[in-house]
Amino acid sequence: RRVHGGTSQMCLSSSCTHTTGIKDGSYSQSDREGENVHGQRLARPLLCAPERTLKKIRKCKRLHRSELAIDKWEQYRYVESKFCADSLLECPDMITRVHCKDLTPASFVERFEKPNVPVIIDGVADTWKAGENWTLKNLAKKYSNAYFKCGEDDDGYKIKIKLKYFLDYMTLQKDDSPLYIFDSSFDGDSRTRELLQDFEVPVYFRDDLFRLVGEKRRPPYRWFLIGPTRSGSTVHIDPLGTSAWNTLIHGHKRWVLMPPNTPKELVKAKHLLQPGEDDEAIMYFHNLVDRIKQEAGPKLRVLEFIQYPGETVFVPGGWWHAVLNLDDTVAITQNFCSRINFESVWRKTRSGRRKMARKWLNQLQVHYPDLYNDAIRINAEDHWSMEEGKVRLAECESTADTQMPMAAGSSSSSSSSSSSSSSSSSEGDSDDDNQQHPAKRKRLEESSLPLAS
Repeated sequence: RRVHGGTSQMCLSSSCTHTTGIKDGSYSQSDREGENVHGQRLARPLLCAPERTLKKIRKCKRLHRSELAIDKWEQYRYVESKFCADSLLECPDMITRVHCKDLTPASFVERFEKPNVPVIIDGVADTWKAGENWTLKNLAKKYSNAYFKCGEDDDGYKIKIKLKYFLDYMTLQKDDSPLYIFDSSFDGDSRTRELLQDFEVPVYFRDDLFRLVGEKRRPPYRWFLIGPTRSGSTVHIDPLGTSAWNTLIHGHKRWVLMPPNTPKELVKAKHLLQPGEDDEAIMYFHNLVDRIKQEAGPKLRVLEFIQYPGETVFVPGGWWHAVLNLDDTVAITQNFCSRINFESVWRKTRSGRRKMARKWLNQLQVHYPDLYNDAIRINAEDHWSMEEGKVRLAECESTADTQMPMAAGSSSSSSSSSSSSSSSSSEGDSDDDNQQHPAKRKRLEESSLPLAS
């Protein structure tokens, strides 16, 4: 139990130990009325016929994890584990917590954003409509027939499902690592655009420099999240060097963060996996986090904590993080580039999103001349050509000489070049395991992984 915002809130641990499940399609009308075939009460009455939900969910599962047979989604029986419920009592609390009444935007920048320190800010969502409008019951009333993204197929294409089927799945599922609504296109759909009216960007994160390139050209940056118990995000760094904020409306999330200088091999911990294990969020938290800490020893700084309803997590750029939903959760998250993290974001964007970077540079010259000059300076220091990418060492000196005058000159013209460069476009992305194939690269760009957490 935790006293939050003047009210007592408790995790519904029953959501971590459902005794019903979508398995063989053997359901009766009593399921629709809130009871399963064994006479046990469900958490919520079902919205659709269970057989129809089963069919929709099976299709999504096959597309999302084609390598995993349907009956293997619950093979580890985490539904019977008390790990989620016990996390609320046993998880360390290793992050600074501040109420928004005690934190000005200027103080946030000096205490947290500049030194690149994570923090939880409470109270920013107290006046949002989302608190009432985003209960599962009210979401079902308003958006039942709207489609939301719940995964991606092997080619990086979105898998979408109607909310009414997904909510029934949440009620019935017994999966070890369930499907997860992680939707970045809700703001462009007439059926779901009203969600934008239920929240506002907290005052600390309104310096959004990517807005200069327009909504169509900028990478996905804002996600609406509905996470069933045991779902989550695998460990990752947010793309393009961006920072992120994540506000939890309902439910509880468990987080783990590791500093930017932590070796990727240690964070991913693939060498610590035992036979039969994978690195899905539930198993990462249940098994790998402790093994990582044991292997690295006290020299590794690991931040573990619980995010409670109404709290906003700030994740600075470059920090590794993973998230586990301890019960059914609803949240909103955004990635952003501000003046503070501009240098790292620029370096990654100019290679990871080269066309967008050229337009961004033009807009910076018009609206933020000081940042435009910073970008030109960074390019010169790195011997970087906006047309060619990083040039050969033999050309570094001449390239620097030709690029430096651009700070006071024209906007997007770069030093003359004779041929297109074959420089990698994966430098701006966070997880280079997924950079070889364009579809996989697209998948990364559309996720906080994700996002976002």
